[in-house]
Amino acid sequence: MARDDFLPSEYVEHRQDGRTYRIGFVLFGVVVLAVTIAFLVQRSDWMHVLQARDQIAQRYAEAGDQVEAVAELEARLATIHDRALVAAALVERLPRSVLIAEFINRMPAGLGLLEFDLHARAIKPPSPTPTPGRASRACQVDPAPPTAPRYRTDVALLGFAPTDLQVSAFLAALNQHPLIEEVVLQFSEETEMEGRMVRQFRITCALGPDADLRLTGRELEDSIADAGGAP
Repeated sequence: MARDDFLPSEYVEHRQDGRTYRIGFVLFGVVVLAVTIAFLVQRSDWMHVLQARDQIAQRYAEAGDQVEAVAELEARLATIHDRALVAAALVERLPRSVLIAEFINRMPAGLGLLEFDLHARAIKPPSPTPTPGRASRACQVDPAPPTAPRYRTDVALLGFAPTDLQVSAFLAALNQHPLIEEVVLQFSEETEMEGRMVRQFRITCALGPDADLRLTGRELEDSIADAGGAP
């Protein structure tokens, strides 16, 4: 193939350089366009991430308000519960007449009582647990919340019976009662009373802080039956 030698070499080189420049500009534009598109896509992704973060922060704020409302409600319920316990402690759960009747109804024939002593003693609440302080190594004691007073009732009976058989039957009846605890025969001895020999005895027992003798009639019978049956 014959070479075209009619065109000057400067013109040919100029055309080649122009073609190279145009190709370079096109490639540069393609690169700039690709970078711009990538930036816009990345920016759109970041906008989605920021929106999701804002939504999560809003949900956390709403959840925090709900948790605070629940905590306030629990504090109010705890206060109401404490007041209810205090009010319940002021109600007489062991009416003396009903309590005496509970003992008399379980006495076998021929057994009598000479003394009936009641003594209520307060139960001390547990001591608060010491916790180590953050600022120092010294132990700090958390203040205990106010609680209703609780009492334990001690009962002492002095009585007489014809024989030890009636005393044993009375002990068994007291032990079967669902509310009476720690039944103990202190002594049983023979003594003379109104010209005849009888067995004089002393029995001690207790009623716990949760004992409630306000149940009457069928309710008390069912309670005793559930605990093991009436004597």
